[in-house]
Amino acid sequence: MIDVHCPDCGRVLIGTRQILAVANGGDGIEMTYVCWCGRLGAERVGRAPRRPSPAAEAEPAGRT
Repeated sequence: MIDVHCPDCGRVLIGTRQILAVANGGDGIEMTYVCWCGRLGAERVGRAPRRPSPAAEAEPAGRT
């Protein structure tokens, strides 16, 4: 079961049979689903991609 927000029903739980598509994108994973009421929806799921910290991008000290 997955928790999604339907504009008509509010927060609902959907099952795997209601998931229509899952696609990887630059902002994370987008899941397209159909609610129990029949309305189509899409939500970003999972965690956003990690961005390197400024310290990780800096050149190590003492190396040129």
